[in-house]
Amino acid sequence: MGNQRLSYTYCVWDEEGFFYIGSRLCPVGQTPSSDTYFGSYTCSNFSPSQKIILAIFDDLSRARDLETLLLFDLVRDKFCRNKAVFPLTGCAKLYPTKDPKIRKKLSELRKSTPLSPAQLSHITELNLSQKKENHPRADRTQRAFINIETQELLYGTIFDLERKGLSLHEARSARSRTANYGVTDLSSPWVLAECTLNGRKMSYDRLYTFISVNTGKQLTCSLRDLSKMVHKPSSLTIEILFGKVRYGWKLNDYPKGVGPSGSKRDAPLCG
Repeated sequence: MGNQRLSYTYCVWDEEGFFYIGSRLCPVGQTPSSDTYFGSYTCSNFSPSQKIILAIFDDLSRARDLETLLLFDLVRDKFCRNKAVFPLTGCAKLYPTKDPKIRKKLSELRKSTPLSPAQLSHITELNLSQKKENHPRADRTQRAFINIETQELLYGTIFDLERKGLSLHEARSARSRTANYGVTDLSSPWVLAECTLNGRKMSYDRLYTFISVNTGKQLTCSLRDLSKMVHKPSSLTIEILFGKVRYGWKLNDYPKGVGPSGSKRDAPLCG
């Protein structure tokens, strides 16, 4: 190509796995492989040490287009340090909350700025279900409740349910649970006296056998114990019981001798 200046799309990353994608026109006398440029990122805790050339072009616009296509999917990744996407229209879409310093400034700004009427109205709507019984906006909806342990029925409001010895928080929670609610160890036995079509019985304290999809390691414990181990709430790990992979673990429902990647193993992974 003679003395023509090349353009390229690149990716740089640090030891923790955070990465940045960019495009660049080579300086005069430089090639993509000899250019030591590591990007125009502004994230305060990002110091890349590795770089790879993704593609080389003879036109900077083509390198920028490839950067755009990659970032459409990757900019939302928590490890991506790009804070903007430059679409083919030329208008940037910003994601400014990536940098911890910017997040802190935005938080301080929100705390010091008075709420708008629209925000106050939204907060009021959110708080409607949290009012006391004598509040003019208190939830007075009559519902049919049932105690799944004693089969006692109650038709009334959440405040009638509270008089059964529940806290107001437990009474509110009962409004979102049906008689065949998926989890059996509830904070209280009171639920709505109705059923849903997809209800499944399970428990946070029942013992299950889980398997790591990365190492093949087996672990027999309750969902509550597993959630503590991965430092996630039980409500986020419960999808594991539906056959989904969460945080590197899944329910051990593989056939005997078959591992998580489908490869054969000497010893069976489930009994």
